[in-house]
Amino acid sequence: MEQYYQPLRDIARTSSGITLRNGLTLKEEGALPVLQPRDFTKGEQPEHPLYLDHYPKSIENHFLAKGDILLANKGTKFATFLFNGDYPCVASAAFFVVRVQQVKCYPHFLKWYLEQPEAKDYLLSNSITSTVPSLSKSVLDNLSVPVPPPSTQNKILKQLQVLQQQEDLLQEMLKKTQEIKNAYVWEQIEKEKHKNS
Repeated sequence: MEQYYQPLRDIARTSSGITLRNGLTLKEEGALPVLQPRDFTKGEQPEHPLYLDHYPKSIENHFLAKGDILLANKGTKFATFLFNGDYPCVASAAFFVVRVQQVKCYPHFLKWYLEQPEAKDYLLSNSITSTVPSLSKSVLDNLSVPVPPPSTQNKILKQLQVLQQQEDLLQEMLKKTQEIKNAYVWEQIEKEKHKNS
């Protein structure tokens, strides 16, 4: 059991996103996107991030790599996002950046686990309680993560992809059904209105 579950620190390196100091400010346009939780409103692809128009060379040490996991470190949801970009970009201090260091754990699998109730309950119960719960790096590093063999992870991820496609289709069907229902109701209302006019 101890070999199957490993602390996150043995699987991945965690770091904080950048803090804006020394006159660095975010603008609508610029040279370097700075990702914030609000940029992820519709899934994994960030939308309308703010930018740094200039930055010191040291910021390059914080550039995100493909496969980095961004975990929001405040609030009760601890939302996670997988960065799949191949362009210079950094995360804000509202995120912890989790970078898998071992080939035996896939980033997609680790992201999936970070979204599970077991992981969320641990993070929330060990967060610093104030008006808004806040997560410390040490708590995140100590999270126990199941690490099945890579072949099993691959099998799980393939099945999750199939199930996600099915879920997307069902959501689309529900949306269309709702549109049909609404159209029918409005049609009946209009008929009655014309009858009485």
